Amino acid sequence: MSSQQASSSRQSASASWDLSQAPDEDLEVHTDDSEETEVEEARRREEEERRWLEEERLACELAERERRVQEEHEKQLAEEAARQAASGRGKGRVDEL
Repeated sequence: MSSQQASSSRQSASASWDLSQAPDEDLEVHTDDSEETEVEEARRREEEERRWLEEERLACELAERERRVQEEHEKQLAEEAARQAASGRGKGRVDEL
């Protein structure tokens, strides 16, 4: 029996050695995938940053437009108030506060 045990030990060792070769090949593939994933991740981050910058630019542009509209509205209100005050003074009218 001891020769059978020795024989099966050799087979197990041989099978074990064969299996250790397969993960090395898989590891290479995973390494290549990892490098590609890093490139894809860098591209994704760059695209995300571009989108964020574009959103910030648009938000600033919108805020500037809103500020100009508000200034124009206030200017028109002031001009209208000045016209009303000028037309009231010419007729001897006194506005109450």
